[in-house]
Amino acid sequence: MQMPNTAMTATLSPPTAQGMLPSPLLHEVRQLLETDPPLLRVPASLRADFRRYRHRDLGTYLLLSTPALLLFYLSTVGVATLLFARHASAADQQLWWAGCLFTGTVLFVGMAPMLVERMRAIYTPVVAVMATLILTKLAVMPSLLANPALVACESFTCLTSLILVVLASRLSIGVSALVCLCSALLITVMLLVVFQVTPDWMMLKYYFGTPVLVCLYVGWLQERQERVNFLQSRLLVHDAHERDLMNRELNRMAHHDALSGLANRRRFDTVLAMEWERLRREQRPLAVLFIDVDYFKRYNDHYGHAPGDDCLAAVGQAIGSCVLRPGDLAARYGGEEFVVLLPDTEVEGAKEVGERIIAAVDALAIPHAGSLVSEHVTLSCGLAVRSPSTGGTSADLLKAADTALYDAKQAGRHRLCVEALDEPQPHKQARV
Repeated sequence: MQMPNTAMTATLSPPTAQGMLPSPLLHEVRQLLETDPPLLRVPASLRADFRRYRHRDLGTYLLLSTPALLLFYLSTVGVATLLFARHASAADQQLWWAGCLFTGTVLFVGMAPMLVERMRAIYTPVVAVMATLILTKLAVMPSLLANPALVACESFTCLTSLILVVLASRLSIGVSALVCLCSALLITVMLLVVFQVTPDWMMLKYYFGTPVLVCLYVGWLQERQERVNFLQSRLLVHDAHERDLMNRELNRMAHHDALSGLANRRRFDTVLAMEWERLRREQRPLAVLFIDVDYFKRYNDHYGHAPGDDCLAAVGQAIGSCVLRPGDLAARYGGEEFVVLLPDTEVEGAKEVGERIIAAVDALAIPHAGSLVSEHVTLSCGLAVRSPSTGGTSADLLKAADTALYDAKQAGRHRLCVEALDEPQPHKQARV
């Protein structure tokens, strides 16, 4: 149905359901938050949203963390080189610089593309591979170096890198665990097969094995809290949208007539007062059409109240379809009476609207066996036009339109009558 006032419709139309959760999913989320299970999982339909939630500020995070990561790497290499590497044997120096070159290359090749926005879709696999290679190199080097100071430096760097990979790289706990497992396997293969050395398993446990377990546990707690926060945020968004829908529906019910779909009398009175004051300042005319369904009591008596309601609904739709300008307003005034407010409209323009409304209802051809003027439902209209700047009140305008409606009924109904008018005031945008 075409609504009579597009400006009002835009204000009161219901919002989209974006952000709202389907009822089964809503129940599942609430149950998860209420029971708070140790292994809190995100429902399958929300996992993609959860990944976006975790990476919602990934660009900013990368721009801030990349310089910090490079500074950490350069400071570690620089300090170790100045304090230890230059005093190491030639073999240790070769291993040291080869390891530094490998780590620097992996960091550059892995992180540089991530600074480009369209490459961030593959952030997880790239960072996972990069982390696996770097952890493997850092864990292998202490078993190959002879200089105790360099061994201690590499062990410390390996432990620190584990913390960064598991807790600060934005990888999921499952991917972090896979990185650690792959690193452990690669470490074993590199030491026993490639370099054919027997590692110090106890030392490897201290700087790699135990930190892996601790970091994974803390990472699991961290991600679990992120899941809780995500589910709570989705629930808050859903509740906010639900409240918004309820408020809009209450607002619509407060300003619309449920039967006809037009504005109700409360809305009409409010708009009438506003338009009266506006047009008084602008010295422009205001027109009102009072409309009544002819012999509607006879219609109800003959057909019943349910068909009578259907008739009023159809008439309301017809009236609304004839009120075309955004500033115009059609309303159900009460019972079988309707009213149309036409701001900035002269007599001829208002008469045109009234005649169009009468013709639209005639075109419906709703049978009316009890009518004394036609075989179908018809309307009588009263028109009054006033310029608020000439004095009087909006109540006077309504009274004049009501008097014109009475004249139309006295003249035989199914017609439009016009009450005595003010002299038209000059204005720029009157209806023609």
